[in-house]
Formats: sequence, structure tokens, C-alpha cells
Amino acid sequence: MKQNTIKILIGVVIVAVGLNMILKKTGVEFNIFFDGWYAIPIIIIAALSIANHGVGAGNLIMLLVGVWLLINEQEWLPVWIETEYNWGAAVIAVGLMFLFGNRRKAAAEEQSEHNRHTETHRSFDNREDYKKSEESWEKRLNNEDNEPEREEPRFSRPRETDSHPTYTAIFGGQTIHNSSDSLDGSTLFSLFGGLEVDFRNAVIDHDIVIDVTSIFGGADLRFTPHVRVVTKGIPIFGGVDNKSHVPADANAPIVTVRCLVAFGGVDILP
Repeated sequence: MKQNTIKILIGVVIVAVGLNMILKKTGVEFNIFFDGWYAIPIIIIAALSIANHGVGAGNLIMLLVGVWLLINEQEWLPVWIETEYNWGAAVIAVGLMFLFGNRRKAAAEEQSEHNRHTETHRSFDNREDYKKSEESWEKRLNNEDNEPEREEPRFSRPRETDSHPTYTAIFGGQTIHNSSDSLDGSTLFSLFGGLEVDFRNAVIDHDIVIDVTSIFGGADLRFTPHVRVVTKGIPIFGGVDNKSHVPADANAPIVTVRCLVAFGGVDILP
């Protein structure tokens, strides 16, 4: 992670220097060391950490600090936000640290419980398969003709094997169509970018949690109408809009979309 981060930072600096040389030749004044330039490496390192390791207290606070320094130096903040509001922002950051600490712990416990149930079912299935293989072997021994059993060809379209995928968009956009055989959850992160994730072809047969973090960006999600979608969000100068259909089955699986939105939006589309 450290070596990749250093390579990316070096690459960004080289590209910026080359762009500066070209623009100067064309008569365009371009200064690499603009107001708040020192916040860019902080934002990049935090974004890479989130993309590789998920949202945590450390990288989230680093990202918020970097974004705050940049928008403050560029004077992008509204006029009514003055220096005395910084303490309030610091308190919010501490609160987010506790929230994300609990979220990661709860997600780990949910995943551990699901894995335990999955292993139990697999063990039961293995015993059933062993029993069926014994019965099949006895049937073959008693078969007078000793004709081998023919298996019908099976055809299936390829599906995703990752049961808990992570999707990231940083200064760009992605459109994803998920077709997981057994979706256990997902993590979405967008920073100055957008994500469009379609889960309508994914198999959701139990309650799952989707974690969405959108900072100066947006995320659009779609789910099959056979699940119930509920949202839990912390919008900070942003919003969460749930337009999903309500399933007729009262016992339908529940998809909980947990959102952290700052200067962005999350939409659950039908």
C-alpha cells in the first residue's frame, strides 16, 4: 500500500509538471502550488486507504481534514461558515469516528454469524452428498447391465462469485451490474465521482447491509422488487432518497442501506 501510494503521488507530480510546461508554452499561466495544494496529497492518501481497506476512523478523519483544508483555502465555504464553526466540525469528526468504529465491528459480527451458518449448511450438504454417493454406488453394483449413467449437459451463464463486493469511484464514475449468486452485502465509496450499481440480478435471500459513503459525489442503487429497502443515513449538506418499491411479501429480505453523505446524494431507484 505504501509503495503504491508513493508511486501514485510521484506520477501525479510528474503529470502536473508536464502539464505546467505545456500550458506555459501556450501562454497559459498555471501554478502547481495553488492555494491549498498541500491538501491534495492528504486527500489522495486517504482515498486510496479507503479504497483498499474500507472506511475507517483514521482514513475518514484524514479525508475530512484534507477536504476541509482545500475548500477553506479556496474559499469555497459559504459566507456564514466562519472559524468558530471549526470546533463543531471537530466534534462531528469525533462522532463519526465512533459511528464508523461501531459500524465496522457490527459488520464483522454479522459476517462472522453468516459464515457460521453457511459452514453449518455446507457440512449438512456434504453429509447428504456422501449418503447419495453411497446409494448411487450400491445401485451401480446391483445394476445387471452395468450401463454408465449419463449426465445431462448443464448450461449456466457466468455469475459473480464475490458475495461482498466493494465499488469505488474517485474523480470519475462507474456503472456496475451485479449478478452475485448470493449477495451478503456491499461497500460503495465515491469521492468527487458517481456510482450506478444495479443489484436487480443479484440473488438476495436473506437480510443484508449495504454501506455507502459519498463525499462530493453521488450513488444510485437499484434492487429487485422482491426485497424491502430501508435507509439509515448521516447526511451532511447532502441527502438520501429512497424510491424503492414496497414488496407484497411481509417476510421479504431486508436490505439496509447505511449512508454517510457529505455534499452529495444517495438515491435508491425503482
